[in-house]
Amino acid sequence: MALGFAKYAATISLAGGAIYWSVQQGIWGSTKEGSEAGKKLTKTIAPATSEYVEKIPSVKDVKTFVRTNWNTGVKTLFTAASQLPEVAGEYKEKAKAALADKSGN
Repeated sequence: MALGFAKYAATISLAGGAIYWSVQQGIWGSTKEGSEAGKKLTKTIAPATSEYVEKIPSVKDVKTFVRTNWNTGVKTLFTAASQLPEVAGEYKEKAKAALADKSGN
């Protein structure tokens, strides 16, 4: 009960803090204030994110990665499906042996 209340209080506090901060920054003010707040935010965030933007892979790299992993996934699926009868048989025998051991004791 107390943990649930603490989580609820923390959520409300975070939401309230975010609203308070955005009002203090002028985001909810006039158009001019909002524009200035946007510029400040861009100046703050842009340097921090520039290193991550450089790490974004190209579309060609993403397509190659997806194609390779798709094919690997399909191969794995069909390999597992082809081995299913043997694997199911092995587990059936193990289950029989386990039941025989349980009933024998």
